[in-house]
Amino acid sequence: MQYPQIEEIIRCPECHGRLNLELPSAITCIGCGASYPVVNGIPILLHKDSAFAPEQVVISRETYFASSVFENRLKRKIRRNLPSLATEYNSRDVDQLIHKELPAQSSPLSGLVIGTGEKAGAISERFPNVNWLMTDVDLSYRPQLIADTVGLPIADASFDVVVAEMVLEHVMNITQAALELQRVCKLGGLIVVKVPFCFPWHGVPVDFFRCTPSGLRALFRSSETVYLGKCMGAWGALAYQLDSLVVNATSIRYLRVGAAFFSRFLFGYLKWLDQLSSNKSCLITTAGITFVGRKKKDSFTPREVLQELQQLFGSGQV
Repeated sequence: MQYPQIEEIIRCPECHGRLNLELPSAITCIGCGASYPVVNGIPILLHKDSAFAPEQVVISRETYFASSVFENRLKRKIRRNLPSLATEYNSRDVDQLIHKELPAQSSPLSGLVIGTGEKAGAISERFPNVNWLMTDVDLSYRPQLIADTVGLPIADASFDVVVAEMVLEHVMNITQAALELQRVCKLGGLIVVKVPFCFPWHGVPVDFFRCTPSGLRALFRSSETVYLGKCMGAWGALAYQLDSLVVNATSIRYLRVGAAFFSRFLFGYLKWLDQLSSNKSCLITTAGITFVGRKKKDSFTPREVLQELQQLFGSGQV
């Protein structure tokens, strides 16, 4: 779903000033005069200190995910039909909770997706009552906006819901990224974040962080916790580790492809064991974590965050 008022909420990533959108091939800031390119109708609004240079975004087909965009149909079909190594068994329940907790209003809700990748269609299907603005740093996926999470070119309090699923681990300054997600979310709006925890290093070298459940909660001190739990279980984590061990046993490309293919069948069954565990069990070794927070006016103090975590996990039964 096309976000209808993109020109009303995008801002200069340097000074957050308003932008002149009259030229079809470039955007200029009315305040500081900075200029940004537009490629195939997609604004590239990256701040000067971004790890992603605009010229590289325009010409690169060598990004971590770009290969999946340009692969042939047969290879894509095979890849998508291989057994998965982990599954979010509680994803439907979490989505239902998000629907329930979204701000109630008659007009369509506004939403921002960070790191859209191939998920644009799936997110729109999961939340059809939201007008989504899809952003990424990879032009290959043709998002509506190229934007860096640590310096979002978005006006304050613009969205009812902000989604960043399996993105923050790929950001150099994860603390700044969390601040930005909260900044662009409206008061009372929701922030939905998923991150890997016990998970192999991937997207090398653009994979910088792992968050514990406590660490993920601590990042979002301007939000109250709506949900904090696993999104992929401990058995899925084991499957990913075994898969990584087998695939990386060799540096020969074709052997690695064969190992990746067969490991899906060797270890994909392990994920079924995650169905036997409760929602909060095995958080110590879970593959991924989900946090859903509601934006508040005042931030929680470090002591308040710690007290909350002690109430949630103080017994040690995680």
